[in-house]
Amino acid sequence: MFERFTDEAKLAAHEARHAAVAGRAAAADDVHLLIGCCSVENGRALACLARCGVEGEVLVARSWALCEARPPHEAESRSRTVTFTPAAKRVLRLAREAADELRHRDIGSDHLLLGVLRADGEATELLRNLGITDEDLCAATLAERRARLDVEAAAALEPMTRVLRDALEVCAAAGEPALAAELRALIESLEKPK
Repeated sequence: MFERFTDEAKLAAHEARHAAVAGRAAAADDVHLLIGCCSVENGRALACLARCGVEGEVLVARSWALCEARPPHEAESRSRTVTFTPAAKRVLRLAREAADELRHRDIGSDHLLLGVLRADGEATELLRNLGITDEDLCAATLAERRARLDVEAAAALEPMTRVLRDALEVCAAAGEPALAAELRALIESLEKPK
């Protein structure tokens, strides 16, 4: 079930199970998955929420308020594995569909958030009441992934640019103006914002 999940999404699912145990629930549901998505520090889900103008802390507080309003489940044993409710499994399926729709190979916490929004459960209402729409969340997901790719690409190009600058200095010192000009143009093309 979790083969395509990023480490971040797996952590969100783990945090959802932890929230279910903390809330004395029989199993992790869509609200627990929403709490899990918001529990991943510096995660894509939180970044997408911020792009939609929503603070993760506010959403977590409202989610916990929903959980606390429910009667506690008396667990037979604390050592049992926490399962997912049908509502949570629907979120996981919708997260996979969202990733496929956006043509992403992996499933991240941002896709889990899209799954929560599309599942028509209690957590969906929390998101909608904060003004989050499917269109806005898809746009935020794409923008956040693009921004993170840009940062990763810049970091990957940094060592190459450094080597080219060193080569430029050598060419300039060796009296090779034509080669130096080509290297300067290459460096500029690598550093030019896309």
